[in-house]
Amino acid sequence: MSSGQDGPEAGVSQDIQAERDAFTAGRDLTVIYQYASTPDGTGGPRAAGPMRRLWGHVPPRNPGFIGREELLSRIRAGLLAGDRTAVQALQGIGGVGKTQLAVEYAHRFADGYDVMWWISADQAGLIGNQFAELGENLGCVEPGTGLTDAARQATLAELRQRGQWLLVFDNAESPADLAPWLPGGNGHVLITSRTRRWAEIAVPVEVDVLTRAESVAILRTRVSWLAEADAEKVAAALGDLPLGVTQASGYMTDTGTPADVYLSVLETRAGQVLDLGQPSSYQQSLSAATELAFDRLEHDDPASAALAAVCAFLAPAPVPVEWFTGPAAPGPR
Repeated sequence: MSSGQDGPEAGVSQDIQAERDAFTAGRDLTVIYQYASTPDGTGGPRAAGPMRRLWGHVPPRNPGFIGREELLSRIRAGLLAGDRTAVQALQGIGGVGKTQLAVEYAHRFADGYDVMWWISADQAGLIGNQFAELGENLGCVEPGTGLTDAARQATLAELRQRGQWLLVFDNAESPADLAPWLPGGNGHVLITSRTRRWAEIAVPVEVDVLTRAESVAILRTRVSWLAEADAEKVAAALGDLPLGVTQASGYMTDTGTPADVYLSVLETRAGQVLDLGQPSSYQQSLSAATELAFDRLEHDDPASAALAAVCAFLAPAPVPVEWFTGPAAPGPR
């Protein structure tokens, strides 16, 4: 991974060429770019001269990313189409690959943006500090200013004057948390979220599980000795969920576990095996993600959580629908 936090006095044309070559070679960059220096060499906010690219906190590209071509093309086309589709919310269940999709988009289309900034939005109270850092690096906020309304307004105004920027708000919870931070203008915004309440501020884009062919391709690429028929069985058992498929490939590779043994363990000790083989590209294992989702459901809708618990307890046995649609049986007296 390359780092290039050069000062204003660095030669602009040489740096831009080096960074362009790195993008072309597919290398991951975590680079903070500043304005070029003024003719007298003093630099400083809003310095004159050509602007250099700003690339902040974008996670490294996943070299094992496979599939999603149609979805990536649709997202790109939507963002380019105009104002109404310039903010898109990638929504879906935990472990379905929303963040990985946003990371792949950022790296794949990096050459189309002069400014690209990644914001962790799972804690709404920390968005402002990350935005203030963006303002400092854009040169429109004095270093050390911190989070003020003036800094927020200055950063939003600076972005609106530009036409090739991308903001990614990762793992956002609520539209109300993000509304004050959307610049408008000609740039693009990607939001990743487990919630589905984004229609008022973004175009919702549903991120579903992988196709079976994509799941099999991931498994066979990472587990070199896995036969296609066995990969099909493992993918089916995991419901083609990207996190599950990725964990399975990691676990089987690390332990040399054959497919039939893995499937047997998955059936009898799912909670344990789904906590193993967590990939570095995901913040949680599938077991932890499932537990978190259930805790949230229990908080938001206890009745639905109770229904999910009953279904989970009875799985994989079929659950008679009339148990939940007929009148409740009288309790014991």
